This record gives sequence, C-alpha cells and structure tokens, in this order.
Amino acid sequence: MLKFYNTLTKRKQKFRPLSKTQITMYVCGPTVYSLDHLGHGRVGVFYDVVRRYFKFSQKRVLLVQNITDVGHLTEGEEPEDKIVKEARRQGKEPLEIARYFEKKHLEAMDKLNVLRPTFAPRASDFIPQMIKFIQKLLKKGYAYESKTGVYFSVAKIKDYGFLSGRLRPEEQRKGVRVIAKEDKKEARDFALWVKAEPGHLLQWESPWGKGYPGWHIECSTMIHELLGFPIDIHGGGVDLIFPHHENERAQGLAFSGDEPVRYYLHLGQVMIEGKKMSKSLQNVALLEDLLAEYPVDWIRLSLLLTHYRKPLDFKRSRIQELAKIVSRLREAKEKAPASSSHDKAVLGEIKRAIEDDFNFALAISIWDKEREKISKTLFKSLTSIFGLKLEPEKVPDEIWQLAKQREKLRNAKKFVQADRIRKKIESLGFVVEDSASGFRIKRKDEL
Repeated sequence: MLKFYNTLTKRKQKFRPLSKTQITMYVCGPTVYSLDHLGHGRVGVFYDVVRRYFKFSQKRVLLVQNITDVGHLTEGEEPEDKIVKEARRQGKEPLEIARYFEKKHLEAMDKLNVLRPTFAPRASDFIPQMIKFIQKLLKKGYAYESKTGVYFSVAKIKDYGFLSGRLRPEEQRKGVRVIAKEDKKEARDFALWVKAEPGHLLQWESPWGKGYPGWHIECSTMIHELLGFPIDIHGGGVDLIFPHHENERAQGLAFSGDEPVRYYLHLGQVMIEGKKMSKSLQNVALLEDLLAEYPVDWIRLSLLLTHYRKPLDFKRSRIQELAKIVSRLREAKEKAPASSSHDKAVLGEIKRAIEDDFNFALAISIWDKEREKISKTLFKSLTSIFGLKLEPEKVPDEIWQLAKQREKLRNAKKFVQADRIRKKIESLGFVVEDSASGFRIKRKDEL
C-alpha cells in the first residue's frame, strides 16, 4: 500500500484517499511573469509521475494547477505585484504579460511530456469567488477590514504554524513582510484583499473598494470552487510551506471548520552545480534552453533520479550520464519479447519502490537492471508511468547525409576518406555504428 511523507503529520503515512476511485490533487502553479526554470520543471515532472501512477492504479485523478496572474508580491519594503512590476518594465499591460508567459509555461510543460491538468484556472477569473470567500471569513470573525485592506487574524487559529512547525509567534514573524503603510492589528496577519492606490494597474471592484486579492486567498478559493474541501493531496515546493501553505491551511480551517487538505506533499529545492539557483547568481537554468539542448527523456530522468524530498543538484555532466540509461532502455524496448514470465515479479519490485514514499529513483534503477527480462507490454506500462518516450532520437539531416556519404566510400573501399567523415560526425556529437545489416547513428553521450 502506498505510503508517503505528509508534511502535516511530519511522518510517512498510508495514503487513504477520500474516494476509492478518485483522487483530488491541487498543485501550486507558476506566477506568470517570466520563463519557466528547472524548479518549475521538477514540480511539473514529479507530480506528473505521481498522477500517472495513480492512473496506472485505476484511479481517476482530478488535478488542479493554478495560474497566478495577480496578487503575488515581490519582496522588499514596498512590494508590488510581480506581474505589474514586469509590465511596468516592458511598458505593457499586466494581463498581456501574464498571457504571454502562461502560453510559454504550457508550451514548456507540453515539451516535457507533462500531462495537462484537469483544470488550470487563472486567479484573475475567480475574483468574485474570492470576494465571497473573504466575506464568509469576515462574517465568521476570522478577518477584519482596515484602511489598507482586509486581513486574516492569525491569532484566531489556535494551532497556526502546525503545518510548518513554526508554532511560536516569533518564529512566524520571520520572513513576514512588514510594510509601513499597512495597518494590521498584528504583524503575523496577512492580506486577503489589498485596497489599490490610484493608478495601480490591476484592480477590481469589491465591497471594500477597488483593489486586488492577496496571494494566499487565490489558492484556497480555487480549491474550494473546483474540488471542494477537503482534498486528498496539496503539492508544491518546500519554499511554499511557510507562509503560503500555512496561510492556505488557516483560511481553509476558518472557512470550513476542518482540515482543508489531508496530505501535503512537498518537493525539495533545485540547486545548480551545488549552488542555490537564483537570478542574482545568474545561474537560473531555463527550461526553454534545456529543452533545446537535450532530449526530453534525459531531462525527465535528471529530475526523477533524486528523491523528491531531497534538494536536486543539477549538473550538466550528470544529465549526459543519464543518456546511457535512456539508450539502454530504448535498445531493450526494441528487442523485448511480446510477453515474459518475469513481468509480474519485476513490476512488483517497481511498485514496492514507488509505494514507499514515491521512490522513483529506485523504481527506475530496477527497471534498468531488469530491462532485458521484461516484455514489450511491461515496457509500454513503465514508459507511460514515468512519461518517457524511449523513441529513436531524431538525427539531424546533416549527420544522415554525412553517414550515407561515408557508407558509399566504405563500399568503394575508400577507407581513408570514409574515416575522415567518421571523425567529422563525431566532432558534431554523433557516432556511426556499423553492422552486417547497415549502419546506426547514436549520440556520443549515449555510449
């Protein structure tokens, strides 16, 4: 039976979904003001494989991954909406910026072979529902209005900090923005609705005047509207545990009177060559660049072969090593028999690895080790679970033409000229393997 680490209880637990046939999942999506980086890729691929495994296990999955196109503030003493900031920089409208980067996000996930979510709601499409949600929190006494906005009263939640482990008020104040113009009752309180200043580029009418929603209320509202409280699984990176998911939990508890989420599933952060990925270090690995440089299967494996709860240290040398695993699996798939008596035992091993805290790395290593024993049928199931294609790599036309020219020279016994072309092909990152039935072209990295 599947067990995984639940951030809420701080231990591995047996997963018992609310329904025997359906699983409800909400994964925090991107704030669409810039191109996706490797961290977005890890989120996309990990929860994609979780979802694929549930589907393989005959469970229907309702997955919501939102698009944050308003309300996510920048850090600093005078924070502003990240999308508004980018719009000002480019001299464009905020939603023009949001739609462009939303499109780029979806394109990147498609190229990564990540299945589209059941619902991908935009925060800006749920403003009326957010207002109703906030009105209920006000009515129940969990929120209050001030001159600058509507705030959630953290003190009203007795175990606030339970999810993140920050149970003392002084711990909860760390990392919380203190903005001079805010008139909150307490520093820990957070904005549900911000009253907009004149000229703000994103604002909507509300009972409290023109303004825009806080970041945390968006997710709680969309969970409630699209899935209903409680849901089975809430996912995201560990950086979202506090304050984002802590505040979501507080809102859900106040709104529904019970835990809004049964299992929280969090991913470790991504590092680049041993250093934290950040714009200041100029080491942000953009998915667009990686997808142009490497085959999709290589990138997916690089994101799956580190356990999800550990930090992932991305190294280009490592991604090229993974090409050999892809090559081995692809060749074994081509040679696999239609059926095999080993399938049941191998699948059992792989399932045990996955069901012990989603140990995809171990599961893939078992697959690689037993690859020559299993059938095409099992290969089809495993490629579906892990979202790999294992298709012959597309070789550039230039390489094919050189290889054909080399073959003609070899047939004419002009071996010196043929060898020169072989070396040129290798300089371009490919090798030609000869056999009695002809030649085969492979990437050098796969050898």
